[in-house]
Amino acid sequence: MFGLSAVFGLVAASFAAIPAQAAVTSYSGNAYAVGLTGVTVAGVGVTDQLVGFTQPLPPAGGTLNGSVGTVTLPGGLGTATVVLEQTSGGGTTSTSTSQVAGVTILPTTLLPTGVLGATVLNANSSVVNCGAPTLASSVATLSINGTTITLPPNPAPNTLIVVGPPTAPIATVTLNAQASTGTPPTTSAGTVSALVVDFPATGPLAPVITGTITISQAHSDQVCTAAPPPTPTPTPAPTPAPTATPTAPPSLPITGAGPGQPPVNGSGSALLALGLLLLVSASSTGFLVWRRRSSHLTD
Repeated sequence: MFGLSAVFGLVAASFAAIPAQAAVTSYSGNAYAVGLTGVTVAGVGVTDQLVGFTQPLPPAGGTLNGSVGTVTLPGGLGTATVVLEQTSGGGTTSTSTSQVAGVTILPTTLLPTGVLGATVLNANSSVVNCGAPTLASSVATLSINGTTITLPPNPAPNTLIVVGPPTAPIATVTLNAQASTGTPPTTSAGTVSALVVDFPATGPLAPVITGTITISQAHSDQVCTAAPPPTPTPTPAPTPAPTATPTAPPSLPITGAGPGQPPVNGSGSALLALGLLLLVSASSTGFLVWRRRSSHLTD
């Protein structure tokens, strides 16, 4: 049966086995619906910008949201329907989410889906205790210049699809674009984009559009104080079981015992003495009687 000291020892050991965690000291993150980089339309440059941008999360954390609804893209590019753009940080976790219902770039009457059409795009990024970031994204449908692109159901990170001849592609598409940086467990950051489409300056569509369009991106990162090394818990020495003290057998009295004789107790000694006394008395009486008879005969 366990004693109280053993129970307390087991409880202390269980707490000591829980590893210390890093403490988050700074948060950051952002999300946006559409990003334009180096885009030109009919040879006219479009200012680089982020549509539906949440703004960067402050180091103290909190929650920020970007604009939602149907947004008109600059430079006459088209429209985007934004569902959610959010970034947050607090406790042990930083999380960013982007949800875009659809994007249409340069639609025309003859080409209603435009040179780029995509629907139901999602991106999620999270970091916990400066561990490795968790990144995920998805795209339901995609068309480039009116051609439907077959998408894998669960694209691996940075899946590349070349649209058109390899030597002169119309566009290159990257699905589930991911990037991780930092040195866990002190820093960690992760960025994921559901869709990145690049229209090359030398491609067949160059007179119409060039540049890179990113749709549905989420970014999260953290800075942490490294967890202190665990303090070794000394292992208590086992308590030895009590040793029984041997008890000497009781000694028997040996009063009056001679060599080779069984021991006698005090009562036996008294009887022996009484017997000797009676023997001496009888001997003395017999001697006197014998003397008297001898004397009588002589007379």
